[in-house]
Amino acid sequence: MDECNYVRNVEVKVPELRVLREPNPRKPKLVKCLLCGEIFDASLGICPVCGVGLDQCVPVEEEEISYQKDTNLRYVILGGGVAGVSAAEAIRKRDQTGSILILSAEDYLPLHRPMLTKNLDIADASAEELYIHPQEWYEEHDIQLRLGETVESLNPERRVVRTANTGEEIGYDRLVFATGAECFIPPFDGWQKEGVVTIRHLSDSKKIQGWMKTAQNAVVIGGGVLGLEAASELLRNGIHVTVLEAAPQIIGRQADADSAAVLRKKMADLGVACLEGVQIEGVEGEAHASAVKLKTGEVFPTDFVIVSCGNRANVKAAQEAGIQVKRAIVVNHFMETSLPDIYACGDCAECDGVNFQLWAEASEQGRIAGANAAGERIGYQAQVFGLNLEGFGTTLFAIGDPGKQSGVSYQLVKTTDEVDHSQEQYWFQGNALQGAVLIGRPDKTMDVTKAVIEHARHEELF
Repeated sequence: MDECNYVRNVEVKVPELRVLREPNPRKPKLVKCLLCGEIFDASLGICPVCGVGLDQCVPVEEEEISYQKDTNLRYVILGGGVAGVSAAEAIRKRDQTGSILILSAEDYLPLHRPMLTKNLDIADASAEELYIHPQEWYEEHDIQLRLGETVESLNPERRVVRTANTGEEIGYDRLVFATGAECFIPPFDGWQKEGVVTIRHLSDSKKIQGWMKTAQNAVVIGGGVLGLEAASELLRNGIHVTVLEAAPQIIGRQADADSAAVLRKKMADLGVACLEGVQIEGVEGEAHASAVKLKTGEVFPTDFVIVSCGNRANVKAAQEAGIQVKRAIVVNHFMETSLPDIYACGDCAECDGVNFQLWAEASEQGRIAGANAAGERIGYQAQVFGLNLEGFGTTLFAIGDPGKQSGVSYQLVKTTDEVDHSQEQYWFQGNALQGAVLIGRPDKTMDVTKAVIEHARHEELF
């Protein structure tokens, strides 16, 4: 790999964040977040999913619906996450008379889940602040939402699903799996102890909020983005944090080793220990976790443990019904499963063998599944979205391929700024930009996102 290094001393001017106070009285002024892909009313001032400002969003027009067919079809959606809500919304825009039922395992309205790790204090806020839509929205759109309800089984021949709680059979004409995923906890000793938690549900955040009030130490198992967001939040709340990662480097999927090292140093400067390439022996303590022990024998005292080791798709009902399942429910570009009139989208689905489990992916796939369930024929196209981590006194933005493909020759251009301790890295292949990682340069994320998507040439950037 060829590498070019530049050192520069420059004054960085961050664009002023403009917050709109009032929504458009006739229709919302929609913007799209370039980091997570969320489309929202600019009057909110910040992205409700990832929390970035309007300076990292671009204006978009409201979706134009050309297909319309009112029916008496029964649409049943399994799952109350963003994929399920997007599917319901897409159906209703195309079919004004068909019945729509969402069965959600949660006890609360569908919410913006990414905010749970970005702000551990969110549990103290009103739950309404996290909702994708208020209760009135479902009523206005004639969408029935049943909370605390899961599906035990599916009978495709009879076109019915059986609920787990009451055993009720619910008939459908079109079925959408949007069952999402659950956090994976490796089966190390003591993983079932009180004080060991993942962050997937609002109830998880409430537990952590309660423990933080008296805790002095915490251990985060997992050095991906969600784990690091949680660690930064714990640090912000005055808790000593240790991060344990099994892989050779933190944020290994999205960033290169050099960027990970820069972030790790910033963590160390703040007193956050970060160990990579470790194996967990188990969680020690009686009923409640009191320490995490490595296979090397090293022990880290803790008041609670947050596990962030990825997710596993919820596919049990689909698999038992004979739907093709690999890592997740297999779908084509129309979000169709292997059985007729059954669709899948979001964290429980994989298209072309890919299951990214990203918010933007789930939202878009839900829209495609809903539109096609209503009779339209729209194909899903994978999109490029960046990863944004804000914490430990800096920001990290990664997008595209950071030189990760084996057998590929890259040219790396690296710039550093000694004034604000920022760093930029750009990976080119055949003079076309493939990926980038920025540390401490939130002002450049919009331009870099555009450059990676368009595979900008070297001479256009430098």
